[in-house]
Amino acid sequence: RSQHLGGRRDAMIRLAGPSRAARCRGWLLPVAALIAAAVPSLAADLALGHSAVNSAHSVAFGADGTQLVTVSFGVVQRAPGKAPAWLCPKTFGATKAALDRVVVAHGSGYFLLSDGGVWQSATGGCPWQSTALPTGTAKQLASADGGLWVLLEEAGASVLARYVAEKWIPVALPKAALVDGIHAGPGPKRVWATGYQGTGGAVWLSDDAGTTWQ
Repeated sequence: RSQHLGGRRDAMIRLAGPSRAARCRGWLLPVAALIAAAVPSLAADLALGHSAVNSAHSVAFGADGTQLVTVSFGVVQRAPGKAPAWLCPKTFGATKAALDRVVVAHGSGYFLLSDGGVWQSATGGCPWQSTALPTGTAKQLASADGGLWVLLEEAGASVLARYVAEKWIPVALPKAALVDGIHAGPGPKRVWATGYQGTGGAVWLSDDAGTTWQ
């Protein structure tokens, strides 16, 4: 009897075909192959997507439409029609986190705020070179219509500088003002400053590159 049941069991197994696990492997492998073909560096893209969603700090667009996104782990570049990729990973790679990174696109190239300094790339994002600041450490970058500004801090005081002829030129801030933020444009000479004066908040505007404020 046991031999008879065993024969029936073997026949049932043969009729049932592949196991559920085998069937899953049968359709999972082709799907995985299709994904891998569509996304050559799947693991890298997933990491970039996770970083961009959870820790994006700034977004800039180059003249050719290239998108630059700064994240906790570096700078992500996405050219039109291409997959995202780390930008110049040997200089600003996934192992060199700097949470204050901000990148802007300018006529003189890309500028990156990182760890209190301002870096420039005139060759599309790699390599990067440090720019000489007039004083202190960089706190904020602002750019619009060809104008580029940096807000610096020196001994607790704010200093404004404008990028002109490949160097930073100090610009006087409004008197008796405690400036903690800047914004640029529209136009290359228009710059806004936000902060405090006396006991209240204030906003200042200059249409002549900081020569006068109102």
